[in-house]
Order: sequence, then structure tokens, then C-alpha cells
Amino acid sequence: MRQPLKSTAKDTANAVSRRQEFVLEMLTKLPAIRLAGLDQVWQERYQALSHAATKASMTATLQAQRLEIASYAVMTIGVVATLGLGVRHVIAQDMTTGALIAVMMLVWRVASPLQMVCAACTRTQQVNSSLQQVQRLLTVPPERDAREPVWPLRLKGQVTFSRVTLRYTNDAEPALLGVNFDVKPGHVVAIRGAN
Repeated sequence: MRQPLKSTAKDTANAVSRRQEFVLEMLTKLPAIRLAGLDQVWQERYQALSHAATKASMTATLQAQRLEIASYAVMTIGVVATLGLGVRHVIAQDMTTGALIAVMMLVWRVASPLQMVCAACTRTQQVNSSLQQVQRLLTVPPERDAREPVWPLRLKGQVTFSRVTLRYTNDAEPALLGVNFDVKPGHVVAIRGAN
């Protein structure tokens, strides 16, 4: 079961990462998305990614439950087989009742931790998959050399707006209509109003 668990944990981690990346991108571009009237398109994309992440998570959970049930069944079968074989030996007087009780205690002491290890196997695979993702991120080369000084951005140009109109949605009244202005280098211009 180790290989399927590993594959499922990796798929789940990738699906959840894709959804988180999309949410971060959407939040950083939210004004532009609303300005372009693309709310519905981005919401549908988010729903598709969320569905894929939820489905992958459900598959991983079902697989973990199957493993846990299988390990519990094997443990129960082992205990019942030990008890049945022990009873036969007690009846045949090859073993005492106290010895059977001692054997059953030992079997439970060994079987319970083994069953817990099988139950923890899924979590171990998820942690391993997350560690591999972190390792991959750490191997990505930086965008710039950390020893190089960071110089502030110096703008030398000028921006001119001529007869600019802005609507927040296609069917809304214009928030700006026929606006003209120039932005000189080094200046910051803000447009404010009732909205």
C-alpha cells in the first residue's frame, strides 16, 4: 500500500497547492478582475480547482480508511486465530489457561502498535510529500543575487490620460467619464470620489 499512498498524497498536495496559488493570484489581481468584469470566469476556475482538491483529498481519505480497516481486520483475524489455536492447545492440555492468557496479552501488545503504524502510514506519506515540495522550493534559484544592493525604482517618463472612461462592470454607470490629466515623473496621483 505504500506506493499508492505515496502517489495519492502527492496528487492531493499538488491539487491543494494549485488551489492556493490560484487564490493568491486572484487576490493580487482582484481589482483588475472586477474592472474587466471577469468575476464569474475566475469564480468558475476557482470552483474547478476546489473540486479537484476536494476530490483528491477524499480519495486520499478513502485510501487511508481502507488501509486502517484492512490493518484492523488482519489484527482481529490474528487475535482470533491465536485464541482459537490456544483454546485447542488448552483442551489438549498442551498449554495452561494462564499461558493462553499471557500469549493473548502479548499478541495484543504487539498487534495494537502495528495497527497504529498502519493508521499513521497515510500521515507519514502526506508529511513526506510536503517535505519534498519544500525541498523543491528551496532549490529554485533566487531572482537576484542576495549580495547585490537593491536600487530604488526611478521613473523617468510621463503618463498622459486623455478622455479616459472607467466602468466597474459592463452594465454600470461610468465611474469616470472623459477624464484628462498628466502625471509628471516622481508624482503620485490618486483619483477619489464617492465610491
